[in-house]
Amino acid sequence: MSCGRRSRRRTRTGGGSFLSCRCSLVGTWVVRGGQCWLPQGFPPQAVPTGTVRTRRQEPTLLCECGSQGGVPKVPYIVRHCAATGQEPPAPLTEEGRAQAEALCAFLSGYPIERIVSSPFRRARESILPLGKRLGLEVETDKRLRERTLSTVSLPDWREQLRCSFWDLDLAVGGGESSRQAMGRAEAALGEIVSHPARSTAVVTHGNLMALALKLYDRRVGFEEWVELTYPDVYRVMVRETPAIVGRIWMEENVR
Repeated sequence: MSCGRRSRRRTRTGGGSFLSCRCSLVGTWVVRGGQCWLPQGFPPQAVPTGTVRTRRQEPTLLCECGSQGGVPKVPYIVRHCAATGQEPPAPLTEEGRAQAEALCAFLSGYPIERIVSSPFRRARESILPLGKRLGLEVETDKRLRERTLSTVSLPDWREQLRCSFWDLDLAVGGGESSRQAMGRAEAALGEIVSHPARSTAVVTHGNLMALALKLYDRRVGFEEWVELTYPDVYRVMVRETPAIVGRIWMEENVR
């Protein structure tokens, strides 16, 4: 089956992959002239006026923004590490356990105050090292579980998945549509940003993560899902609209 939709070409430069649109920006932020800008080669679009604090984290320069209107709520949306399978009880592989330690070292450099995870074992095991290091309980939220594409085997599941990113109401084999999965992701994230914690690690799965990012940038689709890694981390800075979304994980973080 073909959904009859041509793939988009993604734009790349210096530090990673980027999307930009009127309502949100996805990319790796760098600092120029005391403000937060898109990387070289992109039109200068600054974060709204405010104080910018920076730190060096190889191989990218990252920033956290405060504003005169108050500090934004910041969910760090995390994809789990490599696992032995897709079923809910599947544990991490040996490589995945090493990735979880690298993820812990990486995220411990950010001011995370709360951890909320999918109940699936691979998601919890991915973030438990960080919870132990920070002394935080790993809370679970079943709305962060992976999307059920189908309840039956689909030989063409990748094509069905591709189609479901633009036909949000497509549901096959007793599975969830993208719109249904986005609805529970939106509800979970809405409660997370309403919580007193300013920064929260939100651990989920590849398909649901891509759909969660699509809530902030409607052009996120199949290609962005394909490019997600094990693990992966996107930061969402929510103050007002527009939210600012950027990938902060780089594969070089796993040594």
